[in-house]
Amino acid sequence: MAVAAIRGDKTLAELSEQFDVHQNQIQDWRRKLLDHADQVFGRGGSSPSESELVDKQENVSRELVRFCGLEWDKNCLDFQKFGRLVYTVSYEQVKQPIYTRSLERWKNYDRHLDALKEALADIHFTSLD
Repeated sequence: MAVAAIRGDKTLAELSEQFDVHQNQIQDWRRKLLDHADQVFGRGGSSPSESELVDKQENVSRELVRFCGLEWDKNCLDFQKFGRLVYTVSYEQVKQPIYTRSLERWKNYDRHLDALKEALADIHFTSLD
């Protein structure tokens, strides 16, 4: 939810309604994640890599839940089993467990990304390698 708030695809009101959480709580979690990402993930402010999210889903999820001051619930790992309504274009993906089919698929396009990497270098772009 904090990540969704950071992305900004939805308003706080929309997120609040979707997750049944007060807007102030979403803002607080968003602020904490932005201010303390290095403490949450232990990497000087960087987010977990795609491979970490896939290979170490439970560890990364536990860190995030703990940081938000919430109690761990094993259902966090089985999110696809619950019938919560999802308002995204990736609805079908949200209803599936995390998969590895596309892990590192970006490497097929790496040679086409040099100009983009250069343009993003000034805003702390981290190599995908």
